[in-house]
Amino acid sequence: MITLAPRPGATRLLPPQKSPLSPEITAVGGGFVLSTGGHGKSQLRPFPSSTPRDSFPGWTPAGGQQESTTAGDGTERPGVRGEAADPVSSDQPVAGPAETGESVFAHVPVMAGEIVALFAEVPPGLIVDATLGGGGHSEALLSSRSDISVLGLDRDPAALAAARARLARFGDRFEARHLRFDHIGEALGGSRAAGVLFDLGVSSHQLDRPERGFSYRAGGPLDMRMDPASTLTAADVVNTYEETELARVLRRNADERFASRIARAIVGARPLHDTAELAATIISAIPAAARRSGPHPATRSFQAIRIEVNSELEVLAPALEAAIEGLTPGGRIAVLAYHSGEDRIVKSVLREAARTSPRGRPDLPPPPGFSPRLRLIRSAGRRPSEAEMAANPRSTSARLRAAERI
Repeated sequence: MITLAPRPGATRLLPPQKSPLSPEITAVGGGFVLSTGGHGKSQLRPFPSSTPRDSFPGWTPAGGQQESTTAGDGTERPGVRGEAADPVSSDQPVAGPAETGESVFAHVPVMAGEIVALFAEVPPGLIVDATLGGGGHSEALLSSRSDISVLGLDRDPAALAAARARLARFGDRFEARHLRFDHIGEALGGSRAAGVLFDLGVSSHQLDRPERGFSYRAGGPLDMRMDPASTLTAADVVNTYEETELARVLRRNADERFASRIARAIVGARPLHDTAELAATIISAIPAAARRSGPHPATRSFQAIRIEVNSELEVLAPALEAAIEGLTPGGRIAVLAYHSGEDRIVKSVLREAARTSPRGRPDLPPPPGFSPRLRLIRSAGRRPSEAEMAANPRSTSARLRAAERI
């Protein structure tokens, strides 16, 4: 047998090394491709003009959402709500009629069975769906009982139109209004509700419409407004906020540990023109080691900016208080939250309304005239079932809290 030795000075060919970020992630429109260099570390390199403006595929969050899944027919279809990745609504869009090319909201609400069970015991009457979206939860509730009606509130005209079309078969048992959820008192007009439901976050329909500017998956305008009539946009936040204020927004709204680095990178890259450019800038600011696992690197920053644009945390506590005040005795409030910032507010408001003793003195009896307004149905939040989380990755970080009016 003859053994061939390598020629002196020849370069030994090694099998190609698979990137820990495989499949390769393309930052569309921002001028970078995330790849693995010869030293085995992830790096950003400019991509040629021929690189397709594609989405960010394959990011599977650790304890959060996967931005999209693929349906059996090959159509890319999002899962249901999740956070640590971006919180999204439980109504997911599917392809619309071929002749129109439009998309519609489909009925895939998060923890629908649990929500229906919670409201099965409330008195007959009105239930307020304070975050109507595509009407998934409202449809489940209206179908479960004939002695209730639903008033749906949403600030997104597209969601209202979709819900009205889907729930038209319920006739006068359903009504939808263009209102932000902290205007529950105005919507009730002095009457009492048998239940109030909040399903917080952004809807999959909004995420999957590039022109709305909510997602890092495809290039779109820096918008992120749930109500297109409101004034503050994502462009205002990323292009005008001071670096320190921008870092504060990222920390407060998304617990982003690289907030200072990201804020510095955004300020240095101004002016930013679209979501793809923003996503690439965020990626460039995050250390390579932190990009190799967990949610997509831009997830938390996009969440934080969206929350800032829509004042989501500022209006949540007043909305919950208005909902509690609007409940009839025996009525219930249920809240689905998808990230720690929301859940902390929900837990605090519900526990405060359920206190049976003075603040900070659980050992003392209540003062004269003091009585709790709520009874907590569970002291801890409830999570989706393993089956639901497997079927709908976006539901993974959902936490359901509920209480009953005394």
